[in-house]
Amino acid sequence: MSETPRPNVSLGLLTVEELAAELQISVRGVRRLIAVGEIPALRIGRSWYCRREALLARFRAAETRRHERKRHDQAEIDLVVRALAPHSTSGPR
Repeated sequence: MSETPRPNVSLGLLTVEELAAELQISVRGVRRLIAVGEIPALRIGRSWYCRREALLARFRAAETRRHERKRHDQAEIDLVVRALAPHSTSGPR
């Protein structure tokens, strides 16, 4: 049995199996993420491929969103702490 020819590796395309290994999840999990659009992929014949750069860009964007959310959450915490802090109108005693 001969191996199915793979698209040019120089294009930076990863197979579902390679993605699963890199992400340390199951092949089925990768297919689910592709199906819901979490992993950008293209179909060539009967196989799915993901450009390494597209995957990295998706993870960088997610990391940026996480960082912005964390910063926003901290700003909200600071507002609540200031609002709940005892107010002193006469100054220190």
